[in-house]
Parts: sequence; C-alpha cells; structure tokens
Amino acid sequence: MAIKSKGRTRGGRAVAAAPRRGLVVRKPPIWRRVWVWILVGVLALGGILFGLFSWMHSRDVKATRARETLAIQKVLNQLRSALPDDRRPVPPDVVVIFPSVTDDLQKIGTDIKGNAIITRGREIREQATASLRRIQAIRIDRLVPAEFRADQATVTDAMFLIARAVGLYEQIGRIVEISEDVPRADQLSLIQQATRLTQQSGGLFDAGYRKIVHLANEFGVSVTIPFSPPPPRASPSPIPSASPSR
Repeated sequence: MAIKSKGRTRGGRAVAAAPRRGLVVRKPPIWRRVWVWILVGVLALGGILFGLFSWMHSRDVKATRARETLAIQKVLNQLRSALPDDRRPVPPDVVVIFPSVTDDLQKIGTDIKGNAIITRGREIREQATASLRRIQAIRIDRLVPAEFRADQATVTDAMFLIARAVGLYEQIGRIVEISEDVPRADQLSLIQQATRLTQQSGGLFDAGYRKIVHLANEFGVSVTIPFSPPPPRASPSPIPSASPSR
C-alpha cells in the first residue's frame, strides 16, 4: 500500500496566502492639525498688531490735533491782547476796531473844536501805534509749530492784513491832528479822506480776522473777544467861581 507524501506534489500550485488588510491612518480633526494652529496664531498676532497700530495712530492723531488746537488758541489770545482798546464785537463773530473814530470824525469842527481836535487825533494815532507794535511783536513761528505749515501761512496772512488795518489809523490820527488849523473847506476834505481810510481799514481788518475765525471754527476754538470800551476822555476842569465879597 502506497504512502502519500505530505509535501507539495510535483506540478502542483502553491496556495497564495490571504492578502493582509491595508493599514488605514486616520487624519486628525481639523482643530488638531499643526498648520491650522499656525494659521490661527498668525491671524491672532496680526489682529493684535493691527489693533495696536490703530490705537497708536489714533493717539497720534488726537495728540497732533490737540497741539494744533492749542496753537490756534495761543494765536487768538495774543490777538486779543494786541488789538486796540477801542473795539466793539458784533455778534456772532465780527469785531470792529476804532468804532468811536467813525463817530468822532463827523463831529470835527462842530462838537470837537480847537485843541480838542489835536488831542483826539493824538489819541487815535498813539493807540494805533501801540496796537500795531503789539501785533508785529507776535511770533507766529513760535505760536504755530513748523509741522502746521498751512496754519502758519494762514495766520501770517491774517496778521499782515490786520496790521495794515490798524496801521491806517496812524494816518487817520495825523489827518485829524492837522485838520485843526485849516479852513473849514479844507477841514471837511481832510475828514472825508480820513473817513475813506476808516472804510479801507475795515475791509482789511475783516479779511484778516475772517481767516482767524475760519481757522478757529475748524478746531472748535472760541473766537469771542471781550468788549473793551475806549478810555474816557478827560473833561475840562470847571472854572471856580469867585466867592462873593463881604
């Protein structure tokens, strides 16, 4: 009886082993991926930097505007102290310089005569000279920093016009002084000339002062200038009456 071999028979096929199951690697959740956290970190850092830069820019803008506002306020304060005492505010934001002069010119030769004419002319001239010196002494380059060049230019133009307006009253004062010792016809001609100069001065002053007002309104600075009435003129001393003899 033949014994069967347990080995592979000649010419037989080898039985292939069953394929192994592939190794499946599951991807981590989106929130656990490295690149996601890197992206989140970059975005967070960008947001922080943007907020920081925005805050710094806003702070710088506010600080710059505060400096500019302060500069305009200083200009107005200097202008208030430099204008002649003879001035009158006209609401809401107009100022008239030497308003009493316009009234007094019509009184020359009638209500104002003789030495009173010379005295009045000298008062006008001296007050105009003093005011002009104060205006010309204003250091705009110190009040308005160089970083605000546009404001500097505006204030410079305004002060130039205002100074010219005040300076015309020096001429008006001289005209009034010399009008005392001339014939009435010449006196009337001089008064007309002085009146025209007051009108010219008013136009120059309004043009210059408007520039300051516009600049002040832009920064919310009050432009109210207190009313300063002209100093009272000294009235002639009464002549003492003689006491009755006993």
